[in-house]
Amino acid sequence: MKIGITGNIGSGKSYVCNILSELGVPIYNSDIEARKYLYYPDVLKKIKNYFDECIFLRGALDRKRLGEIVFSDKEKLKYLQSLIYPYLEKDLNEWYEKQGTIYSIIESATLFETGLDKTLNRVITVSAPKDIRMKRVLFRDNVSEEYFNLVESNQMNQEEKISNSDYVIINHNTDVIKEVTNLNKQILSDLSINRICVQCGYCCSTCPCSYGKWNEEKHECEYLSKENEIGQRGCTKYDEIKNKLGWKSHPAFESGCSSTIGNIKRLEIIKKLK
Repeated sequence: MKIGITGNIGSGKSYVCNILSELGVPIYNSDIEARKYLYYPDVLKKIKNYFDECIFLRGALDRKRLGEIVFSDKEKLKYLQSLIYPYLEKDLNEWYEKQGTIYSIIESATLFETGLDKTLNRVITVSAPKDIRMKRVLFRDNVSEEYFNLVESNQMNQEEKISNSDYVIINHNTDVIKEVTNLNKQILSDLSINRICVQCGYCCSTCPCSYGKWNEEKHECEYLSKENEIGQRGCTKYDEIKNKLGWKSHPAFESGCSSTIGNIKRLEIIKKLK
């Protein structure tokens, strides 16, 4: 299962991820991974052509100057992201396929802003007051308040992120290690109690297609290891769902498998099949 972790600048996402990593959870830091693609020859060439020579210092890319430019212009930020994200998406998918744990974490500061949340099963937001986050960033990165506010202005409001998340970690005046340890236990408990399939993100006890038994050993729905006569994986009500909703494939895959979207889709299907 893919779980995203996000938070505004200075919230402490990486600190929380370090704790989860110590607990054995694989972490993919998309913010760090994205930086290496800036130096791919074809990407560098496009950056130079689009932004001109002003972002190069003695022949080398000046990431701080590039940041100041793109965070001041949303269109330029979108263009830069369009150069990097195809590489990042491919790398992320390849990394995820290699993981053998119950769940994996994808860390991204712009998880909601780029739509990455739609590809995930759950989302965690790490929060802290803005003044505390600013102090952390100014001390850590040796940047100005103006630069902090530029970055912040290109991120979704913290309260909005919280309202769109499944779990929240408060990283200020709290025992964060204890919080994260309890969160890990809660996630594992949620997976066990709700029997959520680690492959499709659906709860076996409520999925309207009634695809059957839960495999305790594999921790997945039996339908994932079966193929029925119409080529869909063991869904006994596939034809009924398809005819009523006009979907071309199994609803678990149409929903995008995220927690919020998945739950809404399940309710829609159940109502229509009754």
